[in-house]
Amino acid sequence: MTERLSSPGESATISPVGKYFPRPKSAEELYVAFVPAIVMLAFTVFSPRLMADGDPFWHIAAGEWMIDHRAVLHEDPFSFTFAGAPWNAHEWLSEILMAATYRGAGWNGLYLLFGLVFGATAFLLAQQLLKYLDPVPALFLCLFALADIKGWVSMRPHVFALPILVLWAGELIAARSENRAPHWFLIPLMTLWVNLHASFLFGVAVIVPFAVEAILAAKGARFRTAASWGPVSLGTLLAALVNPAGVAGLLFPIAFTATPTTSLIVEWQSATFNVLGPLEVSFLAGLFLFLLVGVRMPAIRLLVLLGMVHMTLQHQRFAIILAIVGAMILAQPIADALKSRGWTKTGSDTAVVNPWAASAGALLVVLCIVVAGYAFPRTPQNDDLSPVSALAHVPPAIANRPVFNEWIFGGYLIFTGLRPFLDGRTEVYGDRFVRNYLQITRPDKSALEETFAKYKVVWTLLSPENRANIILDLLPDWCTLYADRFAVVHVRKDAFGGTERSCQPS
Repeated sequence: MTERLSSPGESATISPVGKYFPRPKSAEELYVAFVPAIVMLAFTVFSPRLMADGDPFWHIAAGEWMIDHRAVLHEDPFSFTFAGAPWNAHEWLSEILMAATYRGAGWNGLYLLFGLVFGATAFLLAQQLLKYLDPVPALFLCLFALADIKGWVSMRPHVFALPILVLWAGELIAARSENRAPHWFLIPLMTLWVNLHASFLFGVAVIVPFAVEAILAAKGARFRTAASWGPVSLGTLLAALVNPAGVAGLLFPIAFTATPTTSLIVEWQSATFNVLGPLEVSFLAGLFLFLLVGVRMPAIRLLVLLGMVHMTLQHQRFAIILAIVGAMILAQPIADALKSRGWTKTGSDTAVVNPWAASAGALLVVLCIVVAGYAFPRTPQNDDLSPVSALAHVPPAIANRPVFNEWIFGGYLIFTGLRPFLDGRTEVYGDRFVRNYLQITRPDKSALEETFAKYKVVWTLLSPENRANIILDLLPDWCTLYADRFAVVHVRKDAFGGTERSCQPS
């Protein structure tokens, strides 16, 4: 295997750009760098369902509010149940970016934006793997990682943190390989990360084991090593405080994870393996490879890997961190194991190409994908996230009054300018309120009547599967205004001009 890392004595002569974007030596390296990126771009841009839930709607609305008011949100401006309640809009920068893109280029622009970010993540990941692995094993490892994150390809703020995650882990691994402290650019990178997404806390935490590994490996120079890692480590922690909420923003991920409400959200539940999926395949493939070629790594780095496995098994949303950082941690140990068995390339690759010409060709393909993706109009359709038809049948005089809505419909209500009972911002509503909502949908007649009386609910917007519809169908003071396969609207009869009337499904 061709050595791609400089020795410690040579590292100072190589620019940071050269480290993260090394000049490819063969056609194979160019394929590994560009093909995954183009595939992820195309997969995202032409995805039939980039919106996995209703959250993108309220993310855009929040960004638009902040653009219009030139301020970061600190209170809830959207719901009628918790209007004015404290809200830490910790993803404010991502939301402004989403809103600005939506205003400038509509839904097509958002698809392209997220496609480009996912493509950039794949490109950076491939570049990092190529620093240690030959092209073929690098491509396989990259594809395994991308397959694991495929399920997280969605229009949500965590996507903007993925390129940062790759650069962050790549710098820590490179620092250890070159026996040096991390570069100072991690500090401004952390300031950007903390304002994009709450996953920044992983970046703060993962520095510690790498620093400990460096100190233990230094032997006679442990104090000097600690002194070199200390300023950057402390600097990144302080940089994480540069957010609108300060210390509260730094501690938000811990506080949110500890709330009981998170157990009610699918992505915060334990990973399941009742159906064979990419994550299980990756686990089995990794176990097979470890036993076959004898992959070995430093104990502390192994603990980091096992820690990420534990996080993923406990909360499946961490699979995206395990896939990306795990692949990067494993790259060098896999390369060493393959080299010890002689399963690496030898000699020079004769298929040398002009990297500038290849890059121009790749950019041309990207441009074609972007143009083709923008040619398809994308607007919210009548579906299980955006009940367009149902809302169209609700008179404005009723629509602007208190509603009891399906949890997943809350984002679309905010997006259309209506105030929901509940939406995806569970940190605003709290555990007790969310559990009462679930109690109503079990259904529980007494909980429904008590809650509707407390909040003066006039109409409901629920999915046909919501069991609260059973109670509403039986209540004499309520009638069904509209129903289709995505949504059902019930209205209090006295909402029609103060006189009772009956209504039939449209």
